[in-house]
Amino acid sequence: MLKGSNAFKANLDGLPAGQYNFVVKELNSKSVYNGYFEILDFDIEKQFVNPDLPKLKQLASQTKGDVYMPNQVDALIDQLLKDDHYKAIEKAIVKKIPLIDSILLLVLIAISLATEWFVRKYNGML
Repeated sequence: MLKGSNAFKANLDGLPAGQYNFVVKELNSKSVYNGYFEILDFDIEKQFVNPDLPKLKQLASQTKGDVYMPNQVDALIDQLLKDDHYKAIEKAIVKKIPLIDSILLLVLIAISLATEWFVRKYNGML
């Protein structure tokens, strides 16, 4: 607790919402003071549910942007499609491996050709 001009102050930032009781005992005069306080569940984002349109327009003008309303979705889509900052980039990596370098594939083709030759020879088709 910090002593002010006529009062003591305490930092209660970490306490969850709820009702709290306290007791203060003064050592010299052996006085006892009781009290209570309540911490409310408060969410600052729930306080402002409507946008501040003048501030949004000011922010848009400072950042070279535009303000679009919910009924202007088509204009927003057109603007995003026309803007060069949002161009689609496609990258393709193509690997070309010569057939002679792939030994396993070369062996597989040789075995299949040899098998075909033996089957034809056995059945008398050659």
